[in-house]
Amino acid sequence: MPDDPVPRVWNVKFFPDLRSQTPARIAYISRTSEAEVAQRVAECVVDGETARVEICPVILHPPILAEGAEYWLD
Repeated sequence: MPDDPVPRVWNVKFFPDLRSQTPARIAYISRTSEAEVAQRVAECVVDGETARVEICPVILHPPILAEGAEYWLD
């Protein structure tokens, strides 16, 4: 069996301010590590409309997204 990392699906919530409980955008991003997701999120936050981001792994068997896939809800 190969020791390749398994892609995981990460739930990413973008909040418009620090106290908001309702995200302005939600994304599901498939990457093997949280660091890769954080790098992708940093590319998306340059607009200045996001004050806070939450990144959480999603446990799905089987995974719903292929490696590198993204699904955005605005």
